[in-house]
Amino acid sequence: MGPRTLRMVTVPLWLVVSVAASGATAMEVSAQAPAVHTLPELLDRLERENPELARARRSGEAARERVAPAGALPDPMVTAGLMNLPVGTVDLSREGMSMAVLEVGQRFPAPGVRDARTRAAEARWRELEHRREERALELRLGVAQAYAELLFLDDALGTLDRSRELLRELGEMTLSRLAVGSAGQAEVVRTQAELTRLDERASDLRGARARTEASLRALLDSALAPGFGVRRPEAWGRLLAMAPAFGAFGPTLPTSDTVSGIPSLEELRERATREHPSVLAATEVVGAASADRRLAEQERRPDLSVMLGYGHRAGMDNLWSVSMSVGVPLFRGRKQEPLARAAGMDLEGARDDARKASAEVDAQVLAAWSDLLRSRERFHLTDRLLLPQATATVEAAMAGFRAGSEGASFLPVLDALLTLLAAELEGARAARDLSVAAARLEAAVGFTLFSDPDQ
Repeated sequence: MGPRTLRMVTVPLWLVVSVAASGATAMEVSAQAPAVHTLPELLDRLERENPELARARRSGEAARERVAPAGALPDPMVTAGLMNLPVGTVDLSREGMSMAVLEVGQRFPAPGVRDARTRAAEARWRELEHRREERALELRLGVAQAYAELLFLDDALGTLDRSRELLRELGEMTLSRLAVGSAGQAEVVRTQAELTRLDERASDLRGARARTEASLRALLDSALAPGFGVRRPEAWGRLLAMAPAFGAFGPTLPTSDTVSGIPSLEELRERATREHPSVLAATEVVGAASADRRLAEQERRPDLSVMLGYGHRAGMDNLWSVSMSVGVPLFRGRKQEPLARAAGMDLEGARDDARKASAEVDAQVLAAWSDLLRSRERFHLTDRLLLPQATATVEAAMAGFRAGSEGASFLPVLDALLTLLAAELEGARAARDLSVAAARLEAAVGFTLFSDPDQ
């Protein structure tokens, strides 16, 4: 057997081994039947199991418990003792002024102090609740981005599998032509090289999928089995099916049944700057600072303390007494006044932060909206223009090559296959980016826009 014959046998054997290995892998995957986790299910797990959200929830509950005590009266004081006893004895009958005394006292804060403390505590409690909601939005976005990445990686791996089958078919046809002398050895080697590149890319994608799964498990703090399946949410599917409007980067999405009910950009901006958790949290900070300023102003007035007493004397009439005391603000200029001015400065700073939070939310909505429209156009340009053309080119080239048509050569067919592969991968990326853009818009506005019917 000569060198030429040996090369001809080696390549078909490699192709047969590759096909067999692929078949064995498919049977193994089918036997394992990995569980499929939907995006709504993972988002529910996030709310239940994420330790950061659990900690934030407990902090909010703790702050709520502090509201009632903040405005309560100080604890009363009870005093018991002996008064006016002669030295060296505890006999109450030796001296007429000797007595056993029981006193009860209560301090009353200045008017408005307790109400201001209650309002400040309530505002801080509500701020923590909104901060938790804000963090939940960020974590939900992280889960959605990871889920979209898993969908992309699965789509990309499927694309590589389909391209591998077309390349194998091309390799088999090239081998047949080589046997009759109408093809060269270089064409067979080129096919094998492209198949090897596809296997390397598939290996990279599987590694990326494992890393994305790990990041998702970290977000959920949940033991998801490796290699779990994912399913595209219906809401994302409706976005992909949305009618294209090339070049129409306006303030509204296309008015079609697939996206009915989505507010316009101006509506989203107006609602987000009112209802986003970060804006609401900043508003509560203003409320707490306002209550603190009022508290500082009210505390410039002294508290009132009332004392009631009862004295028991041996063999004589018992006595009772009542007294009141107030603080003397001798150091108001060095104490109460600076504290009141500081509270006013804190209030102005909180108002500045609230305006900043509103402006940042508005900017995030605008950026997310722009990303959504841009991703939509990019997906439709790929899905409705590039992919159909690339598919038609491959079908025509493969049909001509199978039939042995005159002028149907190897390189144009290979180029068409590689162009189709690139177009399909670009379409998968565009679909991922459109889904991520939708998730970012929801995080920016602070409420759900694209939901499945069962959510």
